[in-house]
Amino acid sequence: MKDTINGVREEASLHFAYGLLLMRQQDFQEARNRLAKGLQIAHNHMGNLQLVSQYLTILGNLALALHDTVQAREILRSSLTLAKKLYDIPTQIWALSVLTALYQQLGERGNEMENDEYRRKKLDELQKRLADAYSSIHHIELISKVKLEVQQFHE
Repeated sequence: MKDTINGVREEASLHFAYGLLLMRQQDFQEARNRLAKGLQIAHNHMGNLQLVSQYLTILGNLALALHDTVQAREILRSSLTLAKKLYDIPTQIWALSVLTALYQQLGERGNEMENDEYRRKKLDELQKRLADAYSSIHHIELISKVKLEVQQFHE
C-alpha cells in the first residue's frame, strides 16, 4: 500500500517505462508482467482511465508482437473504445495504428484500409484542434506569460 498518490503514480510510470524497455529488448514475458502490474495500479489505485487506455494499447502491441492476434484485437478494441469515451485523440491514433498493423498481419485488407482511413481522419482532427488551440487568445496569453517568466528567470 502506497502512502501517497505520488508514490503510486511513480510506480505506475516505472512499470510503463520498464515494460517498454523490456519490449525493446525482446523480453516479452517480463514486459507483459510489468505492464500488467502497471495496468492494475493505474486502474485499481489511481482510477486513471486515460493511463489505462494507454496501458491497453501497449499491451495490445505486445500481444501483436507475440503473434497472439485474437488477444491483440480484443485488447486494442477495448483501448480504442475507452480512448473514444475519453476523447483522447492521441491514444485513439496510437491504438488505430496498432490495429492497422494487426489487420496487415492478418491479411484483412478491407479492415486495414477502413481502419487506416479512420486513423487519418483522427490525425486531421488532432491537427485542427491543435491549430485552434494555438490561435486562441488564451493560448497566446499563456505563451506570452511563460516567455516573460523565463526571461525574468534568466535575468
